[in-house]
Amino acid sequence: MIFKPAAAMLIAVTLIQAASAAEPLVPFVLPWDDASAATVDLSSWNHTPAGKFGFVQAKPDGHLYVGDQRIRFIGSNVTFSMSVPDPAVADKAAARMAKFGFNCIRFHHMDSSAFPRGILAYDNHSSRKLHPEGLARFDHFFAALKAHGIYSNINLLVGRKFKAGDGLDKSIEQVDWKSLKSIGMFYQPVRDLQKEYARDLLTHRNPETGLTYVEDPAVAMVEIANETGLLHDWFGGKIDELPEHFRNDIQRQWNAWLAKRYPSAAAVRDAWGAGEPVLSDSLLTAPISVNKPWYSEQHHGARATITPQGDSAIRIVVTSPAAERWHLKYDYSSLKIKGGQPYRLSFRARADKPITITASINMAHEPWQGLAYAPVEITDQWQTYQVTFESNTDEPDARLEFSNLGEVLNTIELADVSLRPTTRTGLLDGEDPTKNTVPMFTKSDFAARIEAARRDWVQFLWETERDYWNDMRNYLINELHVKVPVVGTIVNTSTPNLMADMDIIDTHAYWQHPHFPGRPWDPGNWIVKNESMVDWPPATLGRLGVAHVAGKPIICTEYNHAAPNTYSSEAPLMLAAFAAAQDFDGIFMYSYSHAWEDIDANMIMRWFDIAQHPTKMANMIPATTMFRRGDVAPFTETATLDLPPAVEIDMVTQRGRSWRLADPDMLQVDPTMLLDHRFNLLLDQDARPVAVETRPNQVTFDTSRPNKGVMLVDSPSTRGVVGFADGRSFKLGDTVITPRPNSQDWSTIMITRLQPDKASNLLIVATGTAENTDWKWTNDKHESLGNNWGKAPSLIEVIPAKITLPAKAGKVSCWALDQRGQRAEPVKVIADGDGRAVIEIGPPHKTLWYEVEVK
Repeated sequence: MIFKPAAAMLIAVTLIQAASAAEPLVPFVLPWDDASAATVDLSSWNHTPAGKFGFVQAKPDGHLYVGDQRIRFIGSNVTFSMSVPDPAVADKAAARMAKFGFNCIRFHHMDSSAFPRGILAYDNHSSRKLHPEGLARFDHFFAALKAHGIYSNINLLVGRKFKAGDGLDKSIEQVDWKSLKSIGMFYQPVRDLQKEYARDLLTHRNPETGLTYVEDPAVAMVEIANETGLLHDWFGGKIDELPEHFRNDIQRQWNAWLAKRYPSAAAVRDAWGAGEPVLSDSLLTAPISVNKPWYSEQHHGARATITPQGDSAIRIVVTSPAAERWHLKYDYSSLKIKGGQPYRLSFRARADKPITITASINMAHEPWQGLAYAPVEITDQWQTYQVTFESNTDEPDARLEFSNLGEVLNTIELADVSLRPTTRTGLLDGEDPTKNTVPMFTKSDFAARIEAARRDWVQFLWETERDYWNDMRNYLINELHVKVPVVGTIVNTSTPNLMADMDIIDTHAYWQHPHFPGRPWDPGNWIVKNESMVDWPPATLGRLGVAHVAGKPIICTEYNHAAPNTYSSEAPLMLAAFAAAQDFDGIFMYSYSHAWEDIDANMIMRWFDIAQHPTKMANMIPATTMFRRGDVAPFTETATLDLPPAVEIDMVTQRGRSWRLADPDMLQVDPTMLLDHRFNLLLDQDARPVAVETRPNQVTFDTSRPNKGVMLVDSPSTRGVVGFADGRSFKLGDTVITPRPNSQDWSTIMITRLQPDKASNLLIVATGTAENTDWKWTNDKHESLGNNWGKAPSLIEVIPAKITLPAKAGKVSCWALDQRGQRAEPVKVIADGDGRAVIEIGPPHKTLWYEVEVK
């Protein structure tokens, strides 16, 4: 970066650490309704109104445009009641979002709850009606966002709970809300209801804009369904669990597909082979008991008493529940597992309280990797359970595990356990597609079928899912006349080839998402590991990058590092830098707010909301300058992977998993490669990566020092450091960044031009640990608060850092800013030995940002 007189730039500094006894946290709240003009104000970047240059279009170069100018979107999600807020709240929230650089908002979970928490009425046991006031509030919020230059991403199916009153079989109400989304992929009545909702919403005329949503260019994109897929739900075992009414429909279509593919049952037999499975002797040399090689694992306070029940059964009485699935297990050791060999696990079981346990084969040594697993639902009646396992690799030291035994106080009995090598089966006796007698393949028995049969099943699901996505897109474009790009769902719950039929590729990722060891989403029983992502950047960012299909725009519509992780302020910066280097077209933090009623709480609202999270919101400013303006250029070097449909289907058959339908493991891509190469999937020979100007990479991920990783950004307009200082200063161009000692030795410091075409000021944003007053950690690892999230106001750590600028000290002035970004008090600027300006930020100034003026 070159500092010049009257240069306009932003210095964003984020130092994340835990509270220090020497420097206590100080109250700091970014007002929820602040739209005041200040150095911290990017609202002038927006098109006002949104859509003024016409409809958003996906062009052949794989990017989004309005008119002839490329547009990159940055923003967040509004969910549940925040998607239909009180009109007064909507007006103020829209203005504040624009100030922080947002130019797109994703309307999410509008359909999950009845008004006032959503847009649907959910009356008379039906989900078919839009609530009049909910619709009016949505109209107003959309219009307010549009006026402030903020486009909208409208989601159609997120959490809708279909009802018998919708004209469906009554068993629909037994289905988990997430599994409901994939039913429409094969069951026409549910798909028709989705089309009805899309028609009612998108062709509704907003009285405040005078346009329907299909006519309004302030709609950036329309998303068909969130985080779903038929393959995804099948690999997750969810299709196996559907009521018989829906499983019968899949079986009917499966047999029809086979009958179309093969002229007769004999032809299927020729392709698959035939015969019943042949089981070898059990690998278990001893019946289940309390003696070796069987043993119990009880960790971190989980406790159970285990007693024999005859010669081949045990009773497990849970006396202290487990916080994690692995805290209470029953294992058999010293197994030798052969990769590619199917194994049939058989056992009898019952439990006083129905429970889903996990049966698995895992390494019995570091890194304790799982080789194969299956969830098993145990009822209160004795039943025999059978699961077929297959590992992709040989493992000479493996163990059989029954885990998740300690979810609740319970008594579980296991008996007659065997693990036997088995042969694969093809078409079994009595199976004939012309008679509809080939069963739907279940996940728990998939490994027992030969490769040809498994591939046919995966291809059937793949083609069935493809028909759904294309039918829905065609309906939106050809019947409703939607004029903007259509998003299907995210790659990883669907596949790259299936999503390439849509207009935009979408992805989601979270670093240290909350884990719920007991009941899902239990607000009192959860864990968020307290780690910075700088030491493990490929783990999360790699998943995002491998989804990039050549010739298609790519966006990330959900991303976060969950609170109360004390490093979580890094989230917007790491996402923005990586997405810019991979040449993404949109990034969205999840979520701005889940409830408008809490928008003025002046405290951090649980795991994901950023609206009242002072450090994450502050870092949206430098994230916007890096990504939206393109300050960080795309990586020069490219890496590609050929993935035509047939290869994709083979990969999914062999390595597919729920939530992992295109991750680095399945694609067999080294994720570290994505930290310095722009990655593209090549689905056909016509689409190739677009060449970019050759230059050194402007973002670098350095993990050479164990547990002391850093991300460095070095471009003409933005420079910075994210990570562990470890006693270092960082010289980036003509600027030197020196983090001062802090309680975690961790910092992010960003320096970027704010308004390069105007004589303006610089902004320093310095954030550290953020928490609420009186929140209480439940353990010394700072991994959970339970329900003890504390109270207002939010608190920040005032971060010390030294920044040396190339400008002469006499030309530089600095002020600490208040919570609205207005000048509060001067900060001393000194000269180094060469006369350059040196700014020491931090205590005693009780702030997270500063203004610098270069004359």
